[in-house]
Amino acid sequence: MKKIIYLAVFSFISLTSCAPAYFKDAKHFVKTNGDNLAVMFVSPGNNIVYTNHKPLEIKGFDTLSVSEKEIVLKENSDFLSQLDNSNVYELFINKFLVYFTKTGLNVYTQEFEEEFNKNENKLIIDIAQVEFDEYYDMVRDEKEYFGKLYHNETYINAFAINIWIDYIKNNNTKLLFATNRITDYHLGWFETGYYEGDIYYYEDNIEMKFEHIEYFLDHVAKRYAEYLYDYIMTDYVYQMQTISNTNVPDSITLHHSSGNNRIFIIGDDYKFIEIE
Repeated sequence: MKKIIYLAVFSFISLTSCAPAYFKDAKHFVKTNGDNLAVMFVSPGNNIVYTNHKPLEIKGFDTLSVSEKEIVLKENSDFLSQLDNSNVYELFINKFLVYFTKTGLNVYTQEFEEEFNKNENKLIIDIAQVEFDEYYDMVRDEKEYFGKLYHNETYINAFAINIWIDYIKNNNTKLLFATNRITDYHLGWFETGYYEGDIYYYEDNIEMKFEHIEYFLDHVAKRYAEYLYDYIMTDYVYQMQTISNTNVPDSITLHHSSGNNRIFIIGDDYKFIEIE
């Protein structure tokens, strides 16, 4: 069984009792696809960054240029070395577009810019940069026995997908950011022995493989498509609430669950955030 830790599990809070006006506007957005909103999806081109934060011992590394260091770090990585711009588009960017299109919005790509510009109600989603970040994370397990604290530190592989998006609407641009990561599976625990002073540490570890990264890329592509839809829907709700002079709580993001057609407030870790 493949056991990999995902640090982005949905946690929803229902709005049923506190903000019925949000439901009305959000449901109208879902029903009408944002009043027939047109969305231009702009791919990142070559703005794809591969960052290896794992320490390496390479002779002469300090004498290399910045670009040469980036190449060497990528070539000597566990997972980044198996990625390039071509398969990143295949495994992530194109899937992001496909999942985003499945939300029901009218999505255009740059090949159809002339047709897109015929719409009055429109916005542009420009993927400014995608970063794949490989690094070590440290997990600390601890437990107290007989008034003494015992601990163990284990370093595990971690791999993150960071994305920056320019959200362009009515000649106004906002910069959005999201991140998700995957790690090795790690389970550690302490147990006592027969004698009071015998304390043992046990662990169960499963290291990631590239097949887990491939699955993760697909998983995050779908998740970021949902994040994006949620942000656009929430932006619409704020606009409608402002027009009706309704007080809107700051910094909330609504989520539409397509499976049961319900609206929720989404937690801060499961959405795009605005960067000033």
